[in-house]
Amino acid sequence: MIDFLLFQMAYNKYIGFSLHVLSILSFLYSFSIVLRLSIHVWAENVWTLPVFLFGIISIPYVGYSIRSYGEVVWKMVVLRIFKPKYQDVFDKHTYESMVLPSDCDVFNHMNNSRYSREADFARVRFYVDTGLMNYFQEKRNHWIMTATVVRYRRSLEVFQAFRVQTRLIYWKDDNVYVEHRFITKSDNTDFVSAIILSQMRILGKGNADRVFCEFLKTPTPPERPDITEELQHFLNHIETSRSSLRKDR
Repeated sequence: MIDFLLFQMAYNKYIGFSLHVLSILSFLYSFSIVLRLSIHVWAENVWTLPVFLFGIISIPYVGYSIRSYGEVVWKMVVLRIFKPKYQDVFDKHTYESMVLPSDCDVFNHMNNSRYSREADFARVRFYVDTGLMNYFQEKRNHWIMTATVVRYRRSLEVFQAFRVQTRLIYWKDDNVYVEHRFITKSDNTDFVSAIILSQMRILGKGNADRVFCEFLKTPTPPERPDITEELQHFLNHIETSRSSLRKDR
């Protein structure tokens, strides 16, 4: 079952990559048409219409595509040449970003769904900066999200800068728990505007202690942190949901 999931993830990755590339190329082509748009162009190149429309539809995803692959390519390909020093996987990791107009809803603040997407970017950068991404590729090990909870405290406005602070807060069996804090400046002090807790399931190895021993090249696993009160509530929610869904079968 695990091997099938890994194969499916690899297959979906290449399919997704192909679609992202097609979206970018189609968007660039559509943009070039807009610049030189005329009646003659449309009359002589009717076949460009579907490509043009696909490019227009792809506009919201182009920035996401470029940014997603840029995060990985820049850190794993370009910077690898300079052999950067990896960050300790158990340290707090900081990812800086800004609210763009495309992130905002009708109320002119960052849409709720964008917080999860920014957390995705922060988590990918965390994997890359700590060396976990290289480990995933070498050992065919993957972490997939199986549960998440978000608490919003203060909205993020357009063009407002913020930091996403990521850290591993707990692990047990085949699950790793990650915390993302969205931090902004308020009266020259840090303010947590939102917080996300995520449960990441390990595929490929199946045990967090084994993964950390292998990743850190140590014979014994690192000391596991204590469960915080809010994480315990999150775990209780997951277990309650699991039991409820089993009863509904």
